[in-house]
Amino acid sequence: MFKSKRKGSIIALLVVAAMLCAVPAFALWEGQNKVCETYICENTTGIYAVEVVSTSTGGSGGEGINPKYHRILGFAIVPADTSINSEFFATFYDETSATTESYIFDEAELGATDNKDPRFYPYPKALKRGLTAWMGPNIRVIVFYEDMRKF
Repeated sequence: MFKSKRKGSIIALLVVAAMLCAVPAFALWEGQNKVCETYICENTTGIYAVEVVSTSTGGSGGEGINPKYHRILGFAIVPADTSINSEFFATFYDETSATTESYIFDEAELGATDNKDPRFYPYPKALKRGLTAWMGPNIRVIVFYEDMRKF
């Protein structure tokens, strides 16, 4: 009787060990792409500006942000010129012009003392139409994105 209890305990222990090993494997399989590319939108003027992000050129992967292939991972807002005042403001639209409020998917306005670290989404944002950034004066918006063809 002692041997059968021990055998059952060993089998249960092996099953639990196998389940614990499988969890990280599935988490890595469903994880986002390991390559993070960037696209920089720049406003060096003293007024608000809109930039329609190119779908063909300008990104770190050699092309722009194309809704068919790319997903947005996050963004950072930095000054374009540190010798003059910047307004750390950006609004992101899932469209090719900044005209429709219903297509806004993110907005950030950072004060002088706010944390300026890059902000990443918990899940990549898939676009349907294109990306447009509305920016405050004297800033650069760095958009982080991934290429789904590289999975």
